[in-house]
Amino acid sequence: MTNGLENGRSESGRPEKLCVKITRAVWRRLQTVQPITLFTFILVVFTGVQVWAFMESERAFVFPMEANFAGPPIDGKQPFDFYLTLQNTGKSVAVIEDMVAYISHELPPLPLAFPGGVKFGAPPLSQTVKVRAHVHFPSGPLMAETTTEIRTGKKKFYFFGKVLYGDDFSALLGSRSSQFCFIYARNVADPEKNTFVSCPEPGHLKAE
Repeated sequence: MTNGLENGRSESGRPEKLCVKITRAVWRRLQTVQPITLFTFILVVFTGVQVWAFMESERAFVFPMEANFAGPPIDGKQPFDFYLTLQNTGKSVAVIEDMVAYISHELPPLPLAFPGGVKFGAPPLSQTVKVRAHVHFPSGPLMAETTTEIRTGKKKFYFFGKVLYGDDFSALLGSRSSQFCFIYARNVADPEKNTFVSCPEPGHLKAE
């Protein structure tokens, strides 16, 4: 005669959940393992977790801190050039592998796929170092009406993109990335001092 535990049912007669079955199977297996073998297994797992945590704590962490125009603000007379300030707040040297940026009046839906865009580069970043990368958009100037709408805050103007970089641990843990997003913010007191601030929209600022 078989009991309920042998045919996949609990003592109450209800079907057991998969996690319960796995837990019971693991527990039965552990009861047959020699203490020294179990201790060695636990030690290996614990050491592996410690090594992983150490590598993660020593990795580079790059994120774009601020953005602004490299030349005159929006004047409707020339293409756009930006400065993007990057900072490495991690412990390893970060080597930039790829960077792409976009300008738009609307943000694309999440998750961002980053097709096309403008490619740009930056030198390696050591710990705490800030680097100002230059981003050039070859598209022509804006129409006068659009320029006025952006400067007065009637039309949004986004500058966003992604930074992909590696460090000493990328061979084992893979490359890291940061998504940045800035929006042109109007200075009511002095329009000539309009600048960029981080996007308020959730999900468009991300570090992995």
